[in-house]
Amino acid sequence: MNLEHAYERRFGKFPLSNITFYLIIGQVMAFISIYLNPGLEAIFPLQGGLVLHGQWWRVFTMLFAPLSLSPLWVVLDWYLMYIFGTALEASCGAFYYFVYLAIAYLAIPQSGH
Repeated sequence: MNLEHAYERRFGKFPLSNITFYLIIGQVMAFISIYLNPGLEAIFPLQGGLVLHGQWWRVFTMLFAPLSLSPLWVVLDWYLMYIFGTALEASCGAFYYFVYLAIAYLAIPQSGH
């Protein structure tokens, strides 16, 4: 038995379905709050030094940071995220989709963006 099946058997009983929908809802709320108060944009990026100094919420808020502040581009981003995210979740399952997203979001700070 390989390692990924062991993890799926152990943690797969906690279903995390519709992850894409919840991420989009969080991003919509973040976009609206940034659009109404532009100063809030500074709390979303993950900065390791600030996390180590007590700003632990940055680990979670980076998940909801909109990629653009242009309403046209952000709506297109949400649409594509919904289309591809739900298709990927349907094809490989909620557990593996969650693992894919976790790896992707952990790689973002390493890329410098």
